[in-house]
Amino acid sequence: MLAQGVSLMLIGCGRHATRTYLPVLCDVGIGLRSIVVVDLAEQLPEIRSLLADRFGHLAARAAYVSVTGRDARLMSESSVLPPGIAEALDEARRQHSIDRVLICTAPDSHLAYADWALRRYLHILMEKPISAPMHLRTSVQAVGRVWSDYAYLHRLLIAQRRAQPDLVFNIMAQRRYHVGFQAVLGHIQQIADDHGVGVTAFQSLHSDGQWRPPFEMIAQDYHGYNSGHGKGLHSGYHAIDVTDRIVQLSQSHRLEPEVHANFVYPGDYLAAFAVRDQYGMLGQEVSEAEAERAEEELAGAQGVRYGEVSGHLSVAYRDPRGRKTSAGTVALLHDGVSQRGWAHAHKEDLYQNGRVRQESHYYASGPLQVIQVSANEGRERRQGNMRGDENSYDFVIDVYRNAAAMKGELPYQRLGIGELYRDRGLVMGDPMKDARRYALLDFFNCIGSGRTSSTSDYTSHESTVRILAKMYESALRQSDHSQYHRFDTAVAVPLPHSAP
Repeated sequence: MLAQGVSLMLIGCGRHATRTYLPVLCDVGIGLRSIVVVDLAEQLPEIRSLLADRFGHLAARAAYVSVTGRDARLMSESSVLPPGIAEALDEARRQHSIDRVLICTAPDSHLAYADWALRRYLHILMEKPISAPMHLRTSVQAVGRVWSDYAYLHRLLIAQRRAQPDLVFNIMAQRRYHVGFQAVLGHIQQIADDHGVGVTAFQSLHSDGQWRPPFEMIAQDYHGYNSGHGKGLHSGYHAIDVTDRIVQLSQSHRLEPEVHANFVYPGDYLAAFAVRDQYGMLGQEVSEAEAERAEEELAGAQGVRYGEVSGHLSVAYRDPRGRKTSAGTVALLHDGVSQRGWAHAHKEDLYQNGRVRQESHYYASGPLQVIQVSANEGRERRQGNMRGDENSYDFVIDVYRNAAAMKGELPYQRLGIGELYRDRGLVMGDPMKDARRYALLDFFNCIGSGRTSSTSDYTSHESTVRILAKMYESALRQSDHSQYHRFDTAVAVPLPHSAP
């Protein structure tokens, strides 16, 4: 339960907030004194109504700060809060004695809000990614920002912790809290601790199981492609993060990742699955002229505005002496098998359009152990009231061990998600929702105990962001549309572990 008298600021009250944060706050928030909701002015009437209908106890304690569309654009462009917004947030903070902030906005304003909150010594839980610069497909400066934005907040956080050592800044990386992935990490760390062998090879695949037809690729803003980035800064962050964390924590020293990326862009995708063929499968007639317009937008000169549909990464890790101690591949797919059979999205909600997530992971610890993970949704998320069973989720771990060399070990063991929950004395709901809940509770518990998180502290995301930056750098160097010979070394600059 939250401590009595807690007040917090919720910046961005969209899907993640209403599906994750607000329900948890209602469950454990008896001591919540007030909540300040910050969102776009045009969204606030709907948010007020939603809180009143679904979260009555919170609604009675809620205050609101509105942000104009112009202010949101300024934040995206400059990465700082416009003076009027900063003043409004400061007034709300003083009036309601706010000491913690949940940042759930679109990622292009993460940096501005996090900078504001850190400078006021507010505890932060922020959605990934750290930032989402536009034009990553073509801009040297944008790619450099993937790393420099992270490094800027890192330096600021270290500086603020000199005055307030227990300042909490966590990233919502729910797979770090997932019962299944924690079990995987435990098995790998056991081999590392007992026999000195970390992860030596890996293969990971994460698919969103979506089908976005061409006109949605053009029009959809939420987790879209039309800002110059795609899968890598959407759910791809989680796939990279969970693999990087497992590899890094299995070693006794810090590893430096090197990355080669092969991206598939919307124009490439149309070459594999043509416009009229896609819509024909979805039961909609598309004229030749309409198909040509979509093709020109996505594959013609304007196509360079669009980010990646998928990314296929070769990643190698070097130890401090430059030796490759671990290497493998990570496949990031926005597509993959879907259960969509209709042409038009329901309110452009990607979560209710036949999405069927799939992921698999393979981790080898030399000749001693191999772990294979398969995690899939058994039913699709459908439109409107035809939504699928969100608890239809299968997560299986197969553990193979060298029983001849490690006496007493089982050569094979299969672990299901239900068994993992029972072993911990937990009641399973939706494992992904549960993981988000645990992440939120960890944030509150860190504040209450005066400690920083051992699971998802901001500083522990350094290597993940390095991989993201190097991934986009690799893709940019291969692009015919960039001046890659001018690329600077921003992503290679060592991160200072103390403030400048």
